[in-house]
Amino acid sequence: MRTLNKIVITLGLLFLAGCAGTNTGSSSRRDYVEVANPAFTMSPNAPETIWVPRSYVDSGVPRGGELAKQGYEAIKGSTPVPAGETGIVAPGGKPAALIPRFGMVVAVDKDKVYFNLGREAGINIGQKLKVFRGGTVVEGLGLAPGEAVGTIEVLGFVGSKGGYGVMKQGGPAQMNDLVGGD
Repeated sequence: MRTLNKIVITLGLLFLAGCAGTNTGSSSRRDYVEVANPAFTMSPNAPETIWVPRSYVDSGVPRGGELAKQGYEAIKGSTPVPAGETGIVAPGGKPAALIPRFGMVVAVDKDKVYFNLGREAGINIGQKLKVFRGGTVVEGLGLAPGEAVGTIEVLGFVGSKGGYGVMKQGGPAQMNDLVGGD
């Protein structure tokens, strides 16, 4: 029985020694290179330099911004934009013209109505906009406009974010009425 224990222990030690291979257990300083720490600008407690395996530097393992640049370049040309596609497309894939836009009446001067929708919102001269009084914000869905007051025809713009027009149908517009496209 003792002989069997000695054989098992000896085989176990040989197995462990075999797993270690020729590795001496510690790497020399020549196996590492000191490089600028990419986290240095992000964390006040990070060291200015760090030690990395020389093989990473020699083999060109990408770091930080290089990796992001390679990823960008890899996908940059992968989806060509079809020629002839018209209109701006919103993140959901709908053409921007189909997405409802609402602004507010910010001033009324005699027959001119000024509102905070303009070129940036895709409004055009001659376009007809509906005017609503009141409304409800429905969580998760957006704005449910209130009572329809009338229609404004866009005559011009005030900067890139504003416009003005005249009431073509319905009653007079008031401050804070909602203005929206179809």
